[in-house]
Formats: sequence, C-alpha cells, structure tokens
Amino acid sequence: MISAAHATGPAIDQFQQIQQGFWEPLLIAIGLAETYRVAVGWATPGGDAVLKESYDMGNLGFDPLGLFPTNPTELKDVQTKEFNNGRLAMIAIAGFTVQELIDHKGIFEHINAV
Repeated sequence: MISAAHATGPAIDQFQQIQQGFWEPLLIAIGLAETYRVAVGWATPGGDAVLKESYDMGNLGFDPLGLFPTNPTELKDVQTKEFNNGRLAMIAIAGFTVQELIDHKGIFEHINAV
C-alpha cells in the first residue's frame, strides 16, 4: 500500500498512486465535518431546504483565537478578503495543474531549475 507520504512524481499523477486505507478515513472525516455543518446551518429536513434563522453563513461558531470581527463593517471586509484570496488560490492551483499536465514536472522541479 502506498500512503500519501510515499507518493512520488508530479502532484497530477499522485492521485492514482494512493491505494485503499487512505481514502476511507478521509471520506469519513469529510462526512463528519459536513454532517456537523448541515446540523448547525440547516433546519430539520422535511420538504424545502431551509436555513435556520439564527445561522450566519460561514460562521460555525469555531473561533478559539477570537479573530472573528464583531463590527459588521470589519466582518464584511474580512469576508471580502477571504473570498478574493480564495479565488486567487484557485487560479494559482489551476495554473500549477495545467503546467504539470503539459510537461509532467512538479512545481518544485521548475523552481529548482531557475
């Protein structure tokens, strides 16, 4: 069995190297996290999917460092920055993926070649 730590080559080819024993616990962890999110945000099932009145989208109540802004203006600013940085990260990952599909070299191989 190849674990995630032992996969080799460009990231685009590593998915196929990971075998049974890695995906099952990952799928269970994702399922538990999503079940919690649904329980916090959604009203009891039955008919239409309706959000709870008290649910603030994106706020699951987990803020151990107290970083969540209480001022609505600051909150809007932080949310906008988070969306923009997330979009930028997705564009960057898409670029890495296309690069690996073209030449089958990992990103660090390109950095070391410079």
